[in-house]
Formats: sequence, C-alpha cells, structure tokens
Amino acid sequence: NQLNNPTSNLRIISFSISPNPTTNYLNIEVTEPSTIQLVSLNGEVLNEWSIQNSQQVDVSDYASGMYMLLSTLSNETKRLVIQ
Repeated sequence: NQLNNPTSNLRIISFSISPNPTTNYLNIEVTEPSTIQLVSLNGEVLNEWSIQNSQQVDVSDYASGMYMLLSTLSNETKRLVIQ
C-alpha cells in the first residue's frame, strides 16, 4: 500500500524583478523557464520575454507609469513602476 503525497512533486514557480521602480533596465529572475509579459493597465500586451534563469531587459522606451508583469507559466503578476 503506497502513500500518495501530492506535495512531494510540488514545484514553486515564481519570478522576481528588480529594481522597482526602474527607469531603463529591469532584471527578471525565474524559478522555471517562463514567458514574462509586460502589460499596460488597460490589458494590452506591450512586450514579452522568454526567460530561462535571469535576464536584464530594456524598458527605457516605455512611458513613465504603472505596468503589470505576468508570468504565462504561473499566472503570477507583479506591479512595475517605470519612472
């Protein structure tokens, strides 16, 4: 009789960003290879990046304001402020 432990296969999928707020560049780190989308507050996808571990992305072309970053793998979102 085997015990089934569903949490033994659980992987934590998340991402982190720094610095926030930012002006030119954003560092994105992921725990699993992921696609991260930059989304405006009205829901428009402005850019997306496929990230394996960590990557620095250029956000200097975007207007100052608040944006959302969305992981398409985990559906996790984070607020981003570009100054």
